Amino acid sequence: TFRSMTARIMWLVQICSEMWDYASPYETERGENESSCDIYFDKFVKTIDSLFQKWKELDVTHSLTVVFFSRTFLGTSRPGEATKRTGIETCNVDVYGRFYEDHFKTVIENDRSCSWDSVVRKIKAE
Repeated sequence: TFRSMTARIMWLVQICSEMWDYASPYETERGENESSCDIYFDKFVKTIDSLFQKWKELDVTHSLTVVFFSRTFLGTSRPGEATKRTGIETCNVDVYGRFYEDHFKTVIENDRSCSWDSVVRKIKAE
């Protein structure tokens, strides 16, 4: 069986208010002896850090793109207010009639880093 050591990977990471909540101290990762109370974003960073360590051991050269995205509800029910607030002529409306804006940020684009530690630092900085 032939397996490529290179893949093109795109992660879409939803940044929401829950990412800044504390995880239950009773949720433990495999092999973790003591309970810890991290915010979910820190758990995400730890997970990708361990994944990058595996990639380093396997000597793979994946091309990685990471995009953060979120949705902000504008808190108004009238189109005129939403337009004044955002400066956008056409506002998005969900199925419940709420006005919103979607936000996207490319954090890492097509990175084939040999030093995955620098990628973790970039993600933490954003």
